[in-house]
Amino acid sequence: DSRIHPPSIHSCSCERDADTSTDTQKTAMWKAFQRQAPSLSSSIKRHTVHRTLPTHPLHLFRIIQDVDQYQNFIPYCIQSTVLRTHPDGRTFDGKLIIGYPSLFFTEEYVSRVQVNPESMTITANSIESHLFDSLSSKWALEGVQGPQDDGEDLQCEVHFEVAIHVSNPIISRALDAALPKIAEDQVKAFAKRCQQIEYPPGLVGTRMHETAALRQ
Repeated sequence: DSRIHPPSIHSCSCERDADTSTDTQKTAMWKAFQRQAPSLSSSIKRHTVHRTLPTHPLHLFRIIQDVDQYQNFIPYCIQSTVLRTHPDGRTFDGKLIIGYPSLFFTEEYVSRVQVNPESMTITANSIESHLFDSLSSKWALEGVQGPQDDGEDLQCEVHFEVAIHVSNPIISRALDAALPKIAEDQVKAFAKRCQQIEYPPGLVGTRMHETAALRQ
């Protein structure tokens, strides 16, 4: 028979069913990928530095609070500004513009900084950032006896932690190599700053058991 016959209704129905089934599978796979994508693409980069510095802990504590001066001594810091101080007197918002030459990008972000003189801690958590999902850091300081062991030789035990939550895979890979150096360089910069800035008069000769009275 040379006549052209239209496809049977049965064959068309099977093809439509097959197409529908394939589309359903693709949709299900795509939704599953979307659910998994955040956990696959986002990550937290973290680094911690422990050091004992030959400076009074309150001296370092006050230098860490002085965000306006960061641009004068912290590596990669292009600009630093305190935007506002909160009514409690222990919280302020600061803006930093950071340039990372090895990573080929510049970031401007605002952090909320909380100062606790009783526990000798300073924490900063980003509230505005362009490149990072979040950026946080914490300084924890403690006075320890120095090598002279005479009660006068007070040094500072430093625990500094920085954590960056980032989704951009390029920046994430770059931070794997760069973040440890960035954190170490920051601590070194603060240690050097402590040597450049004279102790406030009230800290000279302060014994360990008297330090708490100055945390005001």
